[in-house]
Amino acid sequence: MLSFLFVKSLQFRWIPVFVCFGIFHYMNLLEAKEKIILDIGSAERLGVENSPEIRLISSQQQIKRLLLNENWRAYFPTATVRWDRSHNIVSNTDDSRNQRLSLNVDQVVFDGGRRSLALDAAMSDLALAKYDLRLALNELRFKIRSKFYEVLSRKSAIEVYERSIDRQKQQLELGKKELELGESTVIRILEVENRLNEIKMQHENARMEYNNLLEDFKILLRLQANSELELKGDLLNSVKYNFIQFEEINLISLARKYRVDFDRAKAKELQTESQHRYAKYFYIPTVSLGGFYGYSGADYPPRQPEWGLNFRISMLMGPNQITDSSNFVSRRDDTDRSLSSSTTVSIYDQLSYKKQIVSTGVDAYQAKIASKQLGDIIETEIRKSLRGLNISWQSMSQADENIIIFEKILNIQELQVKLGEATRPQLAETEIRFLEAKNAQIDKMAPLLGLKNVGYMRAFTTKQKTNRRNAMKRKVYVGMDVHKETIQIAYLTSNSKEILKEQQIKHNEVQIKKFIKKLKTEWNEIYCCYEAGVTGYPLYRYLKSLGVNCILVAPGKIPRQNTDKIKTDKRDAIKLARLMRSGELESIHVPSEEDEAVRDYL
Repeated sequence: MLSFLFVKSLQFRWIPVFVCFGIFHYMNLLEAKEKIILDIGSAERLGVENSPEIRLISSQQQIKRLLLNENWRAYFPTATVRWDRSHNIVSNTDDSRNQRLSLNVDQVVFDGGRRSLALDAAMSDLALAKYDLRLALNELRFKIRSKFYEVLSRKSAIEVYERSIDRQKQQLELGKKELELGESTVIRILEVENRLNEIKMQHENARMEYNNLLEDFKILLRLQANSELELKGDLLNSVKYNFIQFEEINLISLARKYRVDFDRAKAKELQTESQHRYAKYFYIPTVSLGGFYGYSGADYPPRQPEWGLNFRISMLMGPNQITDSSNFVSRRDDTDRSLSSSTTVSIYDQLSYKKQIVSTGVDAYQAKIASKQLGDIIETEIRKSLRGLNISWQSMSQADENIIIFEKILNIQELQVKLGEATRPQLAETEIRFLEAKNAQIDKMAPLLGLKNVGYMRAFTTKQKTNRRNAMKRKVYVGMDVHKETIQIAYLTSNSKEILKEQQIKHNEVQIKKFIKKLKTEWNEIYCCYEAGVTGYPLYRYLKSLGVNCILVAPGKIPRQNTDKIKTDKRDAIKLARLMRSGELESIHVPSEEDEAVRDYL
């Protein structure tokens, strides 16, 4: 009885444990199977967070910083603490012991520039490494965006097939009713069923392809294998397509100005040239100075002070290495001094110097050729990508026109079937051709959305900081006090309290164009204003030709305060810029050149 109660109590004791384990396992299953719904933005953020390559690049940057510290360390002396102990035993004499504790310092004073070369290379690698993360992020976002729209294209194709299947089922039902009424034949019904089965097979293939692409997308985002994923978006209804005509020369100039590849190629060329130069000058010696201070004696701790200096020179003579060192030691309060020197020749143990000359020469030549060819390669990439973009847009436009035509044909054939002028198998055949055109339209959409033209995307992988301020439309307001020979300028932005800059330029087209070009590199929209006066309208028209928003203000309509008693060119320019930003200036009417010529004639 006692044993039975004992077993019974054990069973009841383990029940809560099993219940908790079951609940925990069930919660894990629910969590694992939770559906993840992503749009394009959340997919990119999730992919970046889960990417091991991004974390690896950050670690590599830390390694390069540590390597830079190591190269800096080579410029400072090395210090070592040394403790020597000796015990001599000679027959028929007393044993002798000696101990020596010293601090040794050595400093390389000349090495022919080898340390400088290593330091420059490390600094260059670290300076360029900060772009590695940005490039990797752009590449990853590009892959995610391309795969995202590829999945959506298959999703849209499935929806098109489902609508087509519903229409064909309706046609089949109507055909069967016509067969019952004797208005159709069995062969026609079988032909409609055959077309319906073909569409169903295509639908299953599209669904299988969609599932495969979805699994690939999960792998790209580093999601769990059993997680459910759903992508938000509709290529056919929720996306608006606009085409922007890019100028080829502008893209090429942007790439040459901002692509990191050019900096990398130039740095590689300079490094390899320096390495080859130092390899050719292998005979340049390395000179170092050193010294020590310590104590020696038979007992511990040693008490007899001593100090010394040493000089060392090492150089290559072809495959042979020569090392010469001189040492000076002073002991017992400078009463015991010694000077020693030694010369060591290592014979044929540096045969690699010739290989070093040849290998660095080859590397320098390859880096030089690669640097020259890089510009041509990037120009070719941009031309190819821009051409592909234009062709893709034209193809999509043609696909859209085909869809419109097929929709009209379908409507006409449906009406013909009702009137008895066409058969339902003919309508089903047209439906299949419509599906082919619809798939072609969807296939043309995905490349434009995903920017599969890699060279085109890379043209905008720049060294500029991709912060929010650069992504927004930035405006600058420029006030001008115009004279015959000079123009006093002051400008500020929409969110700045103080004037950004004040300067004076010459009143000629070269200086004005140079100034506007500089502004366009920093701001998206430029607004200029100046007082109408004896200088006339040429400046206004020239600014307009440069794509600048410009207004002329009548001097009498400029708001003034009682404190505006001191009038200078600088103050006038600042005042115009601020009033223009606040919207308090009204533009006068500027006549065209023809109207002005007629007015002058009259």
